[in-house]
Amino acid sequence: MQILMRVGALPMPPGHAELLQSFRLVDYVASYVVVAVQLFGVTLLWLLRRQALPILTLSVVLSAVNVVRNILKPGVLDIYGKLGVAGAIGGVIGIAGAFII
Repeated sequence: MQILMRVGALPMPPGHAELLQSFRLVDYVASYVVVAVQLFGVTLLWLLRRQALPILTLSVVLSAVNVVRNILKPGVLDIYGKLGVAGAIGGVIGIAGAFII
């Protein structure tokens, strides 16, 4: 869906474009590292390897660190605050959803 939003096929929610513009190269690299570790862990799990559990645990920890780093980044919570009460509620739900995933 992110690709469809970037090319304009789907409308972006309010504040989403501003959030994407605030991302730096470090944010994208961190996301790709988490995806690579998850893919490696799932592949090991599919092959029924014993090493899958520590790798998947590492991916969860890296993902949580990445979410916390993005939350603590200056200006991220301001983007949701500009959208009023609905934006604040949506921001809290989004942050909670990021921790669940």
